[in-house]
Order: sequence, then C-alpha cells, then structure tokens
Amino acid sequence: MVATLILNLGLVIVNQTIGGNYGMLKHTPFIIGTPLFVKYFAVSGALIFLMIIMKKGLEHFEEKY
Repeated sequence: MVATLILNLGLVIVNQTIGGNYGMLKHTPFIIGTPLFVKYFAVSGALIFLMIIMKKGLEHFEEKY
C-alpha cells in the first residue's frame, strides 16, 4: 500500500515536470476541477481498495479450491 502511494507520488512529479497524464492523476475522470492532492488521494485510495478486494478474493478462492 505504501508502494502505491510512492509510485503515484512519482507519477505526480513526472506529470508536473513533463506535462503528461500518467496514472490519470492530471486529468482524472469524474473528478473535475479539484486540487491535485485530492486527485492523488482519490486515485491512490481507489487502487489500494481494489488491491485489498483482489487479495481477499484470491484468498477466498485459494481456501475454497
């Protein structure tokens, strides 16, 4: 989870430096007109949430089969 935050922070720095939109952190769908730190935490939080859900699903699958 910490790695996700660090990776996204690196993407924010790269985006600000070269003007890209890597990781959908500069032009985030559904979050329009919000500060960069809000987009950073929203995208990072969504990724962390999805990783937790996938981990729990795989653990359940592993126990069942």
